[in-house]
Amino acid sequence: MRKVIGIEAQMEFGQTDISAIRFDLRCRDEIPQLLRGLQYMYERPHIRKEVFRILEEEVPKGSIRNGRPGTK
Repeated sequence: MRKVIGIEAQMEFGQTDISAIRFDLRCRDEIPQLLRGLQYMYERPHIRKEVFRILEEEVPKGSIRNGRPGTK
């Protein structure tokens, strides 16, 4: 499982702050609305923490060997 806690608060040169990204919400596609929802969640650590806690509960315990191998 990926580490959720490792989100870096300090930006590096050349990076754009997620909260500074603007989306065209008049677009008929659903992707900008989805991205705006993810942006909202990212900007509020208490909401993000709760969402990831719920996701950790929902991931089946036996599936830890499935998926892409990571580093330990």
